[in-house]
Amino acid sequence: MGKSAAVVGTLTAGLRSGMGQQLSTSNVSVGQLDLNLVPAGGLSVVVPGQFTAIATVVQVGRGAVHAINEVGPVTFLTSRTMNCWRGDYYRNVNVLQPNDEIDVRGQIDASGQLHAVNIWANIERVRGTVTSISGGTLTVADVFGNVVRVELAPTVFFPAKKVYRDLAIGSHIDVVGLRDNATLGVSGRNIVAMR
Repeated sequence: MGKSAAVVGTLTAGLRSGMGQQLSTSNVSVGQLDLNLVPAGGLSVVVPGQFTAIATVVQVGRGAVHAINEVGPVTFLTSRTMNCWRGDYYRNVNVLQPNDEIDVRGQIDASGQLHAVNIWANIERVRGTVTSISGGTLTVADVFGNVVRVELAPTVFFPAKKVYRDLAIGSHIDVVGLRDNATLGVSGRNIVAMR
């Protein structure tokens, strides 16, 4: 993947994290998601005024998530209209815990503050072949050669026209769920594809 040829210009707004760190971005392109662009500050800016970031939660405060990424502390402001996913969707960030890995998408205001619109916590995706089934537990040989235990959530979503009884040893599946660090497994919430 290469950078988009439609470079709009350089964004030099001098973004500030909530903890005072000066951040900056450059070479912003519009209309392309495959920019291979990782600007300083650990933020990717796809469209001016919008950002994506991956960070680790340090503390959840009133109206903000304080986190740290590869360049240091960063604060994401939150609101009641945002979405937060941690095994299910919530309208607040109270479900987030210290050390949760978060993927944040949001808006940058005129003062450079980062307003989270969507936060996903501890997302794990497993693609591979089912090697065993025991009740709601699947063992999957993933595409990287790892063996992963997937506990299907009681409310797991299946692809159109598929149900639990369609699962069989040898089925190829693509599961998205919540990483369970305690058991080194995945709580499967959504089976994206199955054949």
